[in-house]
Amino acid sequence: MTTIKRLAATALTAALVSVPTVAVTSADAAPARAGKSWTTIAKWEGAKHQACKVSIRKGKAFVIYTRLVNGNKAEIGAALMVTKGSKTRSEWHSPLIAKGKTSKTGKVVFPRNAGYTLGAGQFQGQMGDGGPVKVTKIGRC
Repeated sequence: MTTIKRLAATALTAALVSVPTVAVTSADAAPARAGKSWTTIAKWEGAKHQACKVSIRKGKAFVIYTRLVNGNKAEIGAALMVTKGSKTRSEWHSPLIAKGKTSKTGKVVFPRNAGYTLGAGQFQGQMGDGGPVKVTKIGRC
C-alpha cells in the first residue's frame, strides 16, 4: 500500500510539474536552530504548508525554506517549485507525512529576475492541489 501511495504522489507531482527537474532536497539544520518565523502559504486537509525566505546573492535571490506541518486528518505531502517558463529550476518534495508530524525543512532558490514563478502543491496518496505563490507574501526567516 505504501508503494502505491508513493507512486500516486510521484505521479501527481509529475503532473503538476511535467518538466525535467533538478532536485533540491536537503534538510538544512541551521534554519531550524535559528527559530524561523513561518508564513503559512497553503492549507490542505488540516495540514499547513509553511515557508520563509532569506535574501542571498546581494539581494538578487531568495532561499525559500519550507516545511509541512501536518494536522490529524490524513497523511499529506508537499512540494515547492521554482520555474522559468516551462523549465523547473529548483524544487523540493516531502514524502507523505504522518498525521500530527512535521516534515524536515527543505529549500529552493528563487532568483528575483523577471520570469520566475514559485509554485506550491500539497498531495495525498491519489490526489492533490497546487498553484502559484506570491513570494512577496512570504515572511522573512
